[in-house]
Amino acid sequence: MRASAVQARKGDVMGVPLVVRGLVLRALVACAAAAVLAPAAGFAQVPSLNARYASAIGGLAPWTPAAWREDFADHVLLIGSYYRLDPRLLTALVAAESGWNYTAVSPAGARGLGQLMPGTAAGLDVNPDVPTENLDGTARHLRRLLDKYDSHGDRQGLALAIAAYNAGAGAVDKYHNIPPYAETQAYVPRVLGIYDQLAATLPLPAPGQIVAERAAHRRVAAVTAKKNSSAARVAQPYVITVDPNGSFTKTNQP
Repeated sequence: MRASAVQARKGDVMGVPLVVRGLVLRALVACAAAAVLAPAAGFAQVPSLNARYASAIGGLAPWTPAAWREDFADHVLLIGSYYRLDPRLLTALVAAESGWNYTAVSPAGARGLGQLMPGTAAGLDVNPDVPTENLDGTARHLRRLLDKYDSHGDRQGLALAIAAYNAGAGAVDKYHNIPPYAETQAYVPRVLGIYDQLAATLPLPAPGQIVAERAAHRRVAAVTAKKNSSAARVAQPYVITVDPNGSFTKTNQP
């Protein structure tokens, strides 16, 4: 079922209550110096980073409600910063995987935004049906593959990491190249094509930019992570703190 059939409220974005919101920080309020940062008369205000990424996600998935796009953009930027990922690459990969349909399920059983297989999701300790957890697991999995194949930061290494996301690291290691599978051979240029398109139109966050837009009051939001247990998944809170220089720290709470 297409997610567009779901009517979301602003306070219940992606099926998750605003006070819970998954694995990362929804955020921290607008700048206390808003009066200083307000545009002078006669000049248009530059769109925020969130607004630009939300617009890009809307272009890739025009069926998504505006509130969802803003929420997706928030999480892409925050998770990207936390895991040292180019948010444009994460945006492109999710677009290729699910078209930003968080209810997507493949014939093979891959689920959610990043199309995580159940075994992969379990290894990452995330619930693939919760969009924020899925996005966090997708980013972590991609980060590990980039560390393995793209240590030099070149295009070939990036292509191998993307191929491994689709076909598995074992297949990439076996062929020492993009595996000769039709799906993977089509998948890699698709992700890279979307990434190149986004890289030409979207900026990377400058150091401290996310903090400047969201954390003037340095408020820390508690969010909830789902942990596996023998009986059921139970909520365990943790917080992500954001330093003025843009550094993110995730801390488990008792």
